[in-house]
Amino acid sequence: MTDRERWEQIEADQRELKEQLKALDRKLDGLRDAAGILKRDSASLKEGQRSSFRNLEKKVNDLESLREKAEFLAAEQEKKAEALAAELDKKAEALATELEKKAEALATELDKKVKTLPEILEKRFSGMEKRIEETQKAMDQSREMEKILAALRRADAKLDKLRDASRMIHRKVSRLSEDILYTNDTERKKISSFYEMYESPDFTEKFLKLISGLKREDVCEIVKIIARQKLIREETAEGYDLFSREEKEKLYEMRQYMKTHTLQISDNLFCYENYLMPVKHFEASVFYYKHGIECVGDCSFLEGKDILDVGGFYGDSVLVFGELPCRTIYSFEAIAENFRILNRTLELNGVRNCVPVRAALGDTNGVAQMETGGSASSLVENYAREKEQTEEVPIMTLDSWMEQQGDAVDVGLIKVDIEGAEQMFLRGARKTIERFRPVMLLSIYHNASDFFEIKPMVESWNLGYRFKIYKPCDNTVSREVLLICEAG
Repeated sequence: MTDRERWEQIEADQRELKEQLKALDRKLDGLRDAAGILKRDSASLKEGQRSSFRNLEKKVNDLESLREKAEFLAAEQEKKAEALAAELDKKAEALATELEKKAEALATELDKKVKTLPEILEKRFSGMEKRIEETQKAMDQSREMEKILAALRRADAKLDKLRDASRMIHRKVSRLSEDILYTNDTERKKISSFYEMYESPDFTEKFLKLISGLKREDVCEIVKIIARQKLIREETAEGYDLFSREEKEKLYEMRQYMKTHTLQISDNLFCYENYLMPVKHFEASVFYYKHGIECVGDCSFLEGKDILDVGGFYGDSVLVFGELPCRTIYSFEAIAENFRILNRTLELNGVRNCVPVRAALGDTNGVAQMETGGSASSLVENYAREKEQTEEVPIMTLDSWMEQQGDAVDVGLIKVDIEGAEQMFLRGARKTIERFRPVMLLSIYHNASDFFEIKPMVESWNLGYRFKIYKPCDNTVSREVLLICEAG
């Protein structure tokens, strides 16, 4: 036990003794009062009570003795406390002297260290600056890595979605593979002229002229068309698994999209996307594939220029071309019923920049007999059906019509789909084409002559045209094939 602890113990003992003395005083006072009472009543007490008094007196004497002892102990404790206090004072003085010496020594040592501190700090800070630079570089690299990792995580998430979408499409294609078999008997009839061409002695020469100067993908498209035409001629099964998985996926997407975006409003009003027509005739080549216009690229060249829609039919192409930045669309349709529906289509859709022209465009001026048959109406023999009836229609060349217009028409684009009469149109439009060198979307699928001879015809005019073969994915082998011509 330390001196301080012994001193504190002594003080506690003294406080306890004082409390005990006070308690004894209180008890003694009480006993004295009780003794006085007992003495006043002693005359009447019995012998047993006197004995009790004596015992009580004895206890009082004992208590007096205890009090004397307590007072003695208190005096002894007080002496010890005084001695301990004197001893503690001496030790405190000695400790203070020792602490003062140690403080002086510590101050001297600190002075020395303070003098050398700038040098030490300078050395340490120079090292710290290098470490800070290295740490900053590491943090910058870490942030870049975090960005890269975040980008990778986003890419992984997108890739997972693409994988899921791809798996879904593959499952749908596998389930619907039987539904995407080739079953187009109408096309088999229409391409009979191609089989005659393949057996003619000049087929090789015509084929080489067609593919001359074309890009690889265009030649591949031609080869695929011809090869498939031959396959369906030899295959007589009701359904033929002709298309690749990629083509089946595109066909499935196209069918689903058109199915879910086509609506019958009434008996004479139908809707596809935001297009309205009085008849349900939404061809994928027109409304879904937009005549392959995306192959042309930037259509800003049409600003301030006009479009000639040769073979206007029900006005479907006008609706699609209306989204292009052109000035006016001139739509040529010869059949009276088709022309009536075309005008109704323009009215339903609020088209204001189209001028309908009721005439056929060919290589002569006057009148002509045209076979009628809806979308297959034609100036030439139609292999797809037996002759139903004919209609007398006005016919003119594009060049003569342009002469009538003076300088009012500035041709930027010509689309031609007139059921096999395309070469007749081109012969009657050569001056206009040479003058304006417009982009041309020429249908070349109606017969073998158009397919193999239209490109060499335009090429022979030496107008600097580039050519592309475009075939939409529409469950046919060679329908809706376009020759896209762009002047260089």
